[in-house]
Order: sequence, then C-alpha cells, then structure tokens
Amino acid sequence: MEKHKRKPIIAAVDGSPHSHKVADFASRLAHAFETRLALLHVVEPLPHHMVSSFGMAANQWLQTQLREGQAVLDELCQELQLADVDKILSSGPVPETICGEAEEANAEMIVLGAHGHGPVPRIMLGSVGDRVASLASRTVTIVR
Repeated sequence: MEKHKRKPIIAAVDGSPHSHKVADFASRLAHAFETRLALLHVVEPLPHHMVSSFGMAANQWLQTQLREGQAVLDELCQELQLADVDKILSSGPVPETICGEAEEANAEMIVLGAHGHGPVPRIMLGSVGDRVASLASRTVTIVR
C-alpha cells in the first residue's frame, strides 16, 4: 500500500521540551509502519475576560498563539529533519480538538506526551492524556 494512502499517525505537540520526544517517537513509528506523520498543535482559546487582562482583543491573542504554534511545528520539523510531514494547527478545547483532528484525518494512532504531574494536580486539573484516551476512538500512545 502506498505511504500516502495509509492512515496517518498524529503526534500532538505543545511546544514543551517533551514535544521533541513525542515527535521523534511518532516519527520513528510512522517510518516503521511506512505511513504518514502529522504533527498537531492545538491552541486553547481563553475566555474574553482573561484575554482582556493582557490588554488585547481575544482574536488578536488567538492569532498570536496560532503564529507561535506554527513556529513550534516548523521548529520541530527542522530539529528532527522531518521533510514529509503534515502540520496541523487548530484551536479549541485541547483533548476534544486532538480527538476531532484524529477523526477527520482518519488517523491510525494519536501520540502525545505525559508531563508527569503528581496526583493532586491531576485530580484538580485533569490530564490531557487521560481525557484524550477516554474520548478517542483510536489507539492512544502516551510518551513519558
């Protein structure tokens, strides 16, 4: 089967130092399975009252975050020498958006990182990885 016809592997990256590890792992998986790799960066919009405290309009803040997200994707591709990669930039609630993008791409797998939060922050804040794993209709691999 041709590489471009296979279901892609989607690696969700957030620009943290762990993103490099996630993208590298997903890249090696995609290579091993002879399939496409898509790097996904999601910007979660903030409520208007929070954005206005930064002294800017919500749309202006979102556009700035999207530009930074594009830079994250471009830098990872350059650092890992990934030439033939799909780059997906999206906005919305992070876990739901990751799952939605995976559905839209008919992805084989979602790869994302674990940030190693302790039990108290996880209970209070939840975990993107936990939420994606519970929502996704595809295989989810969490890289530590």
